[in-house]
Amino acid sequence: MAGPEWLFGPAGDLRPLPPPEGGVVNSVDRFGGIHTAINGGRTVDVLGHRARYEFELPFVPEDEYFRLEALYTLAEPRSLKLIDPMRRNLLSRDASMARPADATQRGLYTDMASHLAWPRIPDSPVSWTTRGAGWTGFGPDSFLRFDRGNRVPVNGQSQLTFSVYLKASVELEVDISLGAFIDNTETDPVPGVQELLPAGEWVRVEHVFDVPLGLHEVSPDLRVVSAEVPTGAYLQVMTPQLEYGDEATAPALGGGAITVAIEDMQTVSPRYPYQSVSLTLLEV
Repeated sequence: MAGPEWLFGPAGDLRPLPPPEGGVVNSVDRFGGIHTAINGGRTVDVLGHRARYEFELPFVPEDEYFRLEALYTLAEPRSLKLIDPMRRNLLSRDASMARPADATQRGLYTDMASHLAWPRIPDSPVSWTTRGAGWTGFGPDSFLRFDRGNRVPVNGQSQLTFSVYLKASVELEVDISLGAFIDNTETDPVPGVQELLPAGEWVRVEHVFDVPLGLHEVSPDLRVVSAEVPTGAYLQVMTPQLEYGDEATAPALGGGAITVAIEDMQTVSPRYPYQSVSLTLLEV
């Protein structure tokens, strides 16, 4: 499942949208803003960002129209996913910035025994950000999970490439795999690769996963496999990326696979039996 097309629907049943007409609105709305006090002082109070998409779909065939209306009217009450071909990084924006996750597990998530911080990293290996995760307090078999609460939908057998910049304070062996889910139930993971990280050097770990038929969603996992981890060891993490294909491209901001809801669906029939549809999707 690759290529420049918009994929939409429940996880496990993603289908291409009918070809849009004209430009697609794909903006990122900001919640909160810049507030001005009576003395002229300004405060930045941004609470979050969510994507908004607007499609004009002309001459939609009858069966495709029925499917869109069923999803809009919740005749199929399932969570909806959208694949944006303009964004190659399928992880969330939070995960691609290595931001520690909140209760939604959107971003980087680990067990309670270890700790994640989000410091500025002066020797960043990429030009467009100096933010990354700092992981401490981990030991053998500790897990670092990427977008556990915002998993990437897959349809059919496909190839996905995961890449991430890692810098360990000590020599460290890690295992990269894909957590796998069917109907929101975790199943056997997709095995990956073990990597020996040198001490004090940035390494971009890359691996191509062959995703088997039948899975609905995946999310990357990193596990520490070193038998011993010295006290005070830390691991820096930057620009995780999951993308279609068999090659890692340059790190990019995420947002390529999002959970959405249909805010509005308006139709007009230009010629029987076709309907043209104006569709607005909001990231949730």
